[in-house]
Amino acid sequence: MVNPQRTDSVKYRRLAAMKRTVRANGEAFAKAALYLDALLIFSGIFSVVLAVFLVESHKGLQEDLLLRILQQLRESGSPLEFRQTPITLCVNGLWFTSLVLSLSTALTVLMAKWMGGRAAEMMEVVRDVDISDKPWSAGPLERRFRRGDLYFLRKLSILKAIATMGMGISLLLFFAGLIAFTWSGHTATGVAIMVMVSIVYALALLALVHDRWTSVQRIPRDDPLENC
Repeated sequence: MVNPQRTDSVKYRRLAAMKRTVRANGEAFAKAALYLDALLIFSGIFSVVLAVFLVESHKGLQEDLLLRILQQLRESGSPLEFRQTPITLCVNGLWFTSLVLSLSTALTVLMAKWMGGRAAEMMEVVRDVDISDKPWSAGPLERRFRRGDLYFLRKLSILKAIATMGMGISLLLFFAGLIAFTWSGHTATGVAIMVMVSIVYALALLALVHDRWTSVQRIPRDDPLENC
């Protein structure tokens, strides 16, 4: 025979775990929402700027018909075959790849925000749930809770990491193409851009390493934070 008190206790713990999970998901998304919005706006603006560069650089992949006609008028022999320069191919390849990564970053952020929208809706459901005094109020929570909610934090962190890395690689490819583009026309400008980009990425790498290193350091026992 099933013990009713034991059944109620198990159900209470289950509902309490659901409530804690939903609250943790909602709070995590609320913290990440501002960063995701900024990343989405930046990736959109960067994609527009990159498209402007591609409109100009893509002309080097196509033959100039007016120049070909002029060569035919000046020369009696057969005109020279049109070939793209290695620099043009390199720059366009880097910038097109950068554009794809930037748009993929925006898509990843939209996926994260779509997931966060469900977390925000579940937070609204939890606000009306009081399992201590009104256990019947947990009905909407039980009906809408899904197993995927248990893995929301992990999925959100993965999407954030993918979007951040994608945007960083996209910027790196854009700067690499910009260096190659300017180097062929004006070496000094290309060197200056390369130095500035190297300094910025070196500082970003040092900041990331320092953050990871300090996050694993344990607080000493005599530290005043231990007593807070």
